[in-house]
Amino acid sequence: VKTGLWKTTTTMTRNGQTMPPRTQTRCVTQKDLDDISNTFSKGKIENDQCKRSDFKESKSSLHWKYECTGQFQIVSVGDLKFQNSSRYTGKVVTTGNVMGHDINSETEMTGERVGECSGKQGE
Repeated sequence: VKTGLWKTTTTMTRNGQTMPPRTQTRCVTQKDLDDISNTFSKGKIENDQCKRSDFKESKSSLHWKYECTGQFQIVSVGDLKFQNSSRYTGKVVTTGNVMGHDINSETEMTGERVGECSGKQGE
């Protein structure tokens, strides 16, 4: 994976309803690549009740699993495949129950390096 400006597009389907695609850009620095497990697979919620229970990294892929207990009983499993040093695709599947409401979502994503970082991006 190369450092630089990356554009990520995500499409989420939650409980059967597809949301509009969302695109974000982010400057990926060498520091980010040195901690690739957190750069690409960090959970949005990580605390005493939500922990990463599995993580595997190869030269061309990442796999992770987060599990939450207590009031938010959620399992989230993600996979990323790097086609080359400037492109990846991935999927995160989340299932569980939050305060009596079933959660079933699937997020598909594509990422591509679109250039060099500029200004104060990534700082």
